[in-house]
Amino acid sequence: MSEAKFTPGPWILENFSDADKEIFISAEGDGWARLQATVSQDDCEKKTAQANAHLIVAAPVLYEALKVFVNAAESWHNFHKHTDGIQCDQLCAAIEPARAALKLAGK
Repeated sequence: MSEAKFTPGPWILENFSDADKEIFISAEGDGWARLQATVSQDDCEKKTAQANAHLIVAAPVLYEALKVFVNAAESWHNFHKHTDGIQCDQLCAAIEPARAALKLAGK
């Protein structure tokens, strides 16, 4: 599996107040800002903007978790590939989209 090409984590959710219209996300390295992103609250409710920002901040951790999932799921599938049942079907159906997401992030 290729290495991630995005800015490595941790990504940090900057402090924000209820009055803020934007939520800032950053990642620093070597004393320089390597990532700066803004989530605006103009077109959605404050809670939605905050949830979006938290999801973005979690992206590097989710990427690593997804790599673990794909490896485990492929191993499980290879061992149980002749097993019928909804668990096998759901797991097998999840492998390809997960692989595709990892490939996109690794470009």
